[in-house]
Amino acid sequence: MKNLCRLLFAVVFGLGLTTCTGEPAPIANSEIPATKIADAFQQRLQSELMAAMKTGGAIGAIGVCQQAAPAIAAALSEEHAVLVRRVSHKPRNPGAAIDGRVVQEMSILARTPFDGSGNPSVREWTDKDGEGGTHWLRAIPMKKEPCTACHGTNIAPEVQAKLAELYPNDQATGFKPGELRGAILISSRTKR
Repeated sequence: MKNLCRLLFAVVFGLGLTTCTGEPAPIANSEIPATKIADAFQQRLQSELMAAMKTGGAIGAIGVCQQAAPAIAAALSEEHAVLVRRVSHKPRNPGAAIDGRVVQEMSILARTPFDGSGNPSVREWTDKDGEGGTHWLRAIPMKKEPCTACHGTNIAPEVQAKLAELYPNDQATGFKPGELRGAILISSRTKR
């Protein structure tokens, strides 16, 4: 019986801590799974980006990423008592830079931005000392449209000029569709 319990624990842990419904387990401190928080972030941001693209083109969308994305992340962080951030190995915003264990996890996502089902890949870990909390990272693979307008290999000169004005140390260009552009990081708040 003891071996069966160990085997069951290993299987559940190895499958990414899923619940009986197949949903990933909630991130520590949150009532809902991290996938739902990440989905909410992407849906809200995508809605604002598409509206900005219609009225102001790619230059209008840059303002949304600069202003609305951090506000959406802050609202979701507060709502679910977790820390929600967009991160990247090639950041546009210095606040999206990565360090520590996230660097290692992002390099794994870069090799496989999509899982076997065609969905963005996910990484999940708990800090060894238990003091830093639980972390969940979902890939943001580069889409052809509208992302290439600001993050691609052939960016319009006026868009490049606006990016240079707002982000003098921008590294978030030169991506091709399907490559890892960044990730959504959701972390429990055991340390503030």
